[in-house]
Amino acid sequence: MPKRISLIKTNIPERIDAIRQVVRVQYTEEIRAARGSALSEDVIHVFAENALNVSRQSNHFFYDIVSEGKLIGFSWVSDEQDLLKTMFVHFLYIDPDSRGLGYGKDAVKELCWEGKSRGLISLSLHVFSQNLAAISFYNSVGFTATGIQMFKPI
Repeated sequence: MPKRISLIKTNIPERIDAIRQVVRVQYTEEIRAARGSALSEDVIHVFAENALNVSRQSNHFFYDIVSEGKLIGFSWVSDEQDLLKTMFVHFLYIDPDSRGLGYGKDAVKELCWEGKSRGLISLSLHVFSQNLAAISFYNSVGFTATGIQMFKPI
């Protein structure tokens, strides 16, 4: 079966506005559900600036996810040379119009190949416990829960 998507290495600065918009839309509701309040524009700005800063590190990679010449998403990962030799997925975003068509599964497969090509042996990520759609998706592509992150407002 031919590849339906390609990962194209790009630079975070080229996609910083897209990152801000995804954080603004995608994560605001998840944060509101988890913590009782939405993300402020200041937090979104800090997140985007952090993405810009770490993008300069050699172990961080940013990929456009492309199908038939059309940008349908993007991913930000980092290689963690720890005991697990893992690729940490900071971001895996598929445009809502392209969801449910298998592109996310294809993207995970491609990220696995990218990681293997760099000597890594696993993928890891964080997902908010209220994001049941993401949890279901990640379970369907072979991820398993390994811990619980807890939060207490002060």
